[in-house]
Amino acid sequence: MMKKRLSFISVMLLVFIMSVTDVFAGPANTIKINGSKRQPGYVAGAYWPKKVASDGTYLYCLEHHKAVPYNQTLGYKGDLDVGYTYIILNGYPYKSFTGNGDYDYYITQGALHWYKDRVNGVSDNKKGEMTASFKTNGSDPHNLRPHMKKLLENALKARKQGYVNPSASISVNSKTMTISSDGSYFISSPMTLKTVTGMTSKIKSMKVSITSGPKGSILVDKSGKTKTNFSSGDVFYVKVPTSGLTKLKETVSIHLEGNGTISKVARYEHTSNVHGDVQDLTTAKPYESSSSFKQDVTFNLTTTEVSISKVDITTKEELPGATLVLKNSKGNIVDQWVSTKEKHVIRHLPAGTYTLTETIAPDGYVRSKDITFSVKADGTVTTVTMVDDYTKVEISKQDVTTKKELPGAKLKLYNEEGKVIAEWTSSDKTYNLEKLKVGKYKLVEEVAPEGYVLAKEAVAFEVLETGDLQKVVMYNTPLTPTPDTAFHPSTMLYIAAAILGCFGIGLVYWNGKQHA
Repeated sequence: MMKKRLSFISVMLLVFIMSVTDVFAGPANTIKINGSKRQPGYVAGAYWPKKVASDGTYLYCLEHHKAVPYNQTLGYKGDLDVGYTYIILNGYPYKSFTGNGDYDYYITQGALHWYKDRVNGVSDNKKGEMTASFKTNGSDPHNLRPHMKKLLENALKARKQGYVNPSASISVNSKTMTISSDGSYFISSPMTLKTVTGMTSKIKSMKVSITSGPKGSILVDKSGKTKTNFSSGDVFYVKVPTSGLTKLKETVSIHLEGNGTISKVARYEHTSNVHGDVQDLTTAKPYESSSSFKQDVTFNLTTTEVSISKVDITTKEELPGATLVLKNSKGNIVDQWVSTKEKHVIRHLPAGTYTLTETIAPDGYVRSKDITFSVKADGTVTTVTMVDDYTKVEISKQDVTTKKELPGAKLKLYNEEGKVIAEWTSSDKTYNLEKLKVGKYKLVEEVAPEGYVLAKEAVAFEVLETGDLQKVVMYNTPLTPTPDTAFHPSTMLYIAAAILGCFGIGLVYWNGKQHA
């Protein structure tokens, strides 16, 4: 039992080693049978020798009813079809079916003969290379027939498929990259790596890389992790950070390259087999032909740029100090800033509709109405200009009676903190102030015009957030005579004139009386 177990382990080790190493770059030009071992008729009494070449490689007959060219040299006569190759690659000594080398060799040789019958159109219930009994219900005490039949059926599938050059390709639905919702990176449509191999071919190496693109471009898997190794069926993406972009339009190129091999087995014929009475052989030493492939995929990346100006309504120059907020169509804030003397530039906004809102106007200015605009994903620069009007206050010093402008009053204007922000002497025109900060004010008269009563009550008013002209009026009342002014020189003149007038009248009356 121990010997059997060790034998099985050694067979399996041999299978592993040979499956890795026993593939050659080309077929040998000649082979020579070194010896053979007759095998029992395990299935339906059919038997054949177990053949070994001079280099120790196992050999298989291709024609059951012909003689074996013992100790003969055979020459290369071309390649066998893919079905034969499949049976050799998946038969003994590369695969073990039972753990017994004799059984496994018998299975492989039987599958080759059975395959030839099927290819030649000989049904299983007819005699060809093998008898109907061998292929159907003949004795099979070691249950070897099912293994043969499985090899056969797969070999027929391989024949239908043919020799296939191994290759790989990247499929993608769109070559346009889209920006992430937070505007931090661009990402491609999902790419799927597809490989094509036959039943006797394989891909040996494969590499996917970014050959050109903005700085920081990487390949990532579905979870966003950097991807470096690739297998058939993998889904991956190219990701480009917006920080690496220098232009509004960029391209990113992906390169796929690799190579593979196609395994084949050769037919060998006796060089003097002129009568065709010696059978051809094949060897359990497949050789490989190489195949390479490559593909380039280029993605187009188009980003956006929005230039926002906050300007004075009159000068049209950039206006510092305004607090601005930009929201997307969902009402989410995508940017907010305080204006400066430079335009505010926002790059990489996703295409869509946006609303610009001024939440705080600069001192002395009026908040503008919201502006809604669209950003297109075509690489054009979107320009938005928001204009701010400013406050306008007209202060009038008037005669309370005539409502005309009254020159000569010395006035001061105080803000809410009690600070004097303006002082002037009134004239025959109104006094105008611009860009007063919105808030409450007091107008105070320090000195009244000559002949007028000082306005003791300050005029309180509020500057509203509007660009319309806001008017403020302070009135003055003219002076009137009072008891305190009886001996004023002008008053005395009035009194003297009245006395003299009365005296004159009396004198005239007296003189008239006397002459009468």
